[in-house]
Amino acid sequence: MPEATASWQPLSHESFVTRVANRLAAEGIVVKEERLALSTNGLRLFGLLELEMKGFVQRDYRFVLGLRNYYI
Repeated sequence: MPEATASWQPLSHESFVTRVANRLAAEGIVVKEERLALSTNGLRLFGLLELEMKGFVQRDYRFVLGLRNYYI
């Protein structure tokens, strides 16, 4: 992970995904499945979270949230 500067603080990929999942859970949204991938020697994270929300019947489609985190 890159060094922090006076105007920028890096956030680890693990912390980023955990914070997103925790926020979703606080809103009553369940992460049913996650798929994550790294590229560029681990500097870039790409991910998809399949979501389940109360009150929404999921028949032929799913709610999916795309994630991206990267270090310059």
